[in-house]
Amino acid sequence: MRWVGLVVGGVVAVGCGGAIHSDKPPPVTGHDGGVGVGSLADAGVADGGQGDLGGSGDARAERGGAVDARPADAATGPASADAGDAGPPPPFCPPLAASAAVDRQNEAWTTPTTVPFSCARMPNAFFFPRPGADVTAPYARCASFADARAISLAVSRDGSRVALIGIDGIARIVDVASRTVVGVLAPPRASVGLAAFSPSGDTILTVARGERVATLWRADTFAPIWTTSLPGHLYEDEYPGAAAFSPDGATVLVSPGAPLYLLEIATGRILATNDQLGGVILDARYGWQGRRIAALVSPLSGMCVYGPVGGSVSILDPDTLVPIAKPMIWPQTSDETPGPGQLLVAADADLMVTTAVEAYPAPPPNAFRLSDGGPVPTPALAKFPLALSPDGTTALMAGAGTLDLVRLSDGASIASTAAAAPTAVAFSADGSTVAAGSSGDDLLGTWRPAGGSLVPTCAADARVSDEGAVSTSLSADGETIAVDWGTQIRVLRRGDGSTVSTIDHQHQLAFPELLSPDGRYLIAAFWAPTPTTPQYPLAVFRTFDGAQVADLGDEYSFQGGRWYSFAFQPDALRLFGGLGTNTGGGIMQIDLQTGAVSPKPLVDSSPGLMGLSGDCLLLLGANATLVRSCGSCQPLPVARNTNHGVVSQDGASYLSPDGDTEVTGTVLWNIAAAPGVIRAYPPRPEEAMWQVSETPVAVSTHGGRVITGAFENTPCSWAPGFTSRVHDVATDTLIDELPPRPTSSSADLAVIAYGPVLWCAR
Repeated sequence: MRWVGLVVGGVVAVGCGGAIHSDKPPPVTGHDGGVGVGSLADAGVADGGQGDLGGSGDARAERGGAVDARPADAATGPASADAGDAGPPPPFCPPLAASAAVDRQNEAWTTPTTVPFSCARMPNAFFFPRPGADVTAPYARCASFADARAISLAVSRDGSRVALIGIDGIARIVDVASRTVVGVLAPPRASVGLAAFSPSGDTILTVARGERVATLWRADTFAPIWTTSLPGHLYEDEYPGAAAFSPDGATVLVSPGAPLYLLEIATGRILATNDQLGGVILDARYGWQGRRIAALVSPLSGMCVYGPVGGSVSILDPDTLVPIAKPMIWPQTSDETPGPGQLLVAADADLMVTTAVEAYPAPPPNAFRLSDGGPVPTPALAKFPLALSPDGTTALMAGAGTLDLVRLSDGASIASTAAAAPTAVAFSADGSTVAAGSSGDDLLGTWRPAGGSLVPTCAADARVSDEGAVSTSLSADGETIAVDWGTQIRVLRRGDGSTVSTIDHQHQLAFPELLSPDGRYLIAAFWAPTPTTPQYPLAVFRTFDGAQVADLGDEYSFQGGRWYSFAFQPDALRLFGGLGTNTGGGIMQIDLQTGAVSPKPLVDSSPGLMGLSGDCLLLLGANATLVRSCGSCQPLPVARNTNHGVVSQDGASYLSPDGDTEVTGTVLWNIAAAPGVIRAYPPRPEEAMWQVSETPVAVSTHGGRVITGAFENTPCSWAPGFTSRVHDVATDTLIDELPPRPTSSSADLAVIAYGPVLWCAR
């Protein structure tokens, strides 16, 4: 789930600029004394969604000038619930006083994880060491709170070590005998997706698909030897790609998803490229003792949602990547059918096996020679195997709670072991060892078919729902993170990963939506399956003990409307929520001490709640004007020709989409003191072919730094991901480019979350 405008908190006023009087404890502010924060904007903002910009030309501010706060303009904005109905109009709400404070970057880095460590129970958190002088960029990966889940495995030649790659883009090198992680391959600015051991075992290659880099590491010290940047656009969708050493160890086959490259091991330089295979690389492997390469390729197609469809298997020359044969083709029959095929290669034999996916009934596997692409007799297999042994005589099959080694010639089982269904498998190059990876207690198991049963090697806390992305929320002070753990939410201390509390809601799938600025409260969303229509309950919890303090009903049907945004008061006494209905809706108030929701809106009609600015609500009206609404005062326009954006925690800056055309830029507004435009960030000219808009992502307290993203506007087309750009406002310079789609941040932008993986300012 994502909310529109999960931005900053503040204190609502009951009179013109007056604060609420209360006998509650004094306000507890977040870091830098700010007034609250939420997650980054919902997918419609951070991912570039555009709403109705609306508004007439005379209702827009001159770019670069202050907003003219005219009564006629303010009259179009939403009125406060207690505004007078007679007499002279009340004065405009006063602007927020300018603050003399400046941004400061908090000390985000903590003590790094000590290696080696046991994986008999994998730690729930990993802390990166601070990068050295060779990394000059301002940000780097600093922590991971992802559940341990195997997405890819690689095994050393003799089966003594396994590279276990998890969803956090870290390759943990496991010594099988001792059940110990002896090394960690974790580039400071790249997320590893694939790994391969060299034939001699002295080096390990990793591929970061999104960042398009291949790195060769020493296998004794785990120090990098070289890193090669692969040509192409960063952050294309992460298709499987390839990483495989040639048998002589002189070259390595690499693909971040497309195209296919051959690298020299001695130097890392690119020896050959094949970008004419007709799609994305789903797999590529050496076979026939390195005398051939087989590549599984699929074009991208679909009805607005693009993915691999159909495709082919090509046999390539191992020295030039020139095609030799194309023994298997799956022609497209529609935009979305058939699914892509599957490929397995016998490393030492003249054999490869393929099959179609999503066919019913499932056809038997097809087998071909690697030498010339000619067909060979169909293997005696009832279904497609998980892997082929290097000598091509046996196949690894998944049974009902078992792994079975089956002879290809007659289908006879020659070894079997009890095992859960794996999500990743790999053979050692000598054929002696099978590694099987999954999650929880089955995180990693190793099996020597000649010597007995599968041996549990690594285990971890199981996350009930191990599919899809892990959702998180980071508090404004950067000290607390709430992590989706399937049926529960774990509230953790960001500095050391210790658990503050766990939250569940009748064992439903749980999603952390928004932490209060100081991390004391959490809005959580849930998914409740029912025999008829699923329910989507929302509630507010205390984080220190996990107790529920407010029931917000169902996200889609509370008081006949739908919750669309929230903003915490800085002292965490109240929460404001935007409720939309077919007839309008309004802004509701939730008392966090009693759990009571206001019986009627504080503000009627249907303004958008963008956040808080000092004592005032920031509301976006239908005329695309952002106003500062303070009780009985007349709302003060502070930004025009705008859309759903993000507000700094101190309520002094607003980063929003801007423009009259489909391809728009982003504008940073000063909404304190004299409102007006501070900076403009136009669309990226180098991405013009994608019709990319620059979109708001985050703005730091006091407006010292902003993050903008980009979103492709052409409907029903395919586009890569676009970097998140960090700008220094004072110098108007681009200071860093980070991965796409951050999910939340600290108020000073010292800590930026990508789900459970954090990047920190260095």
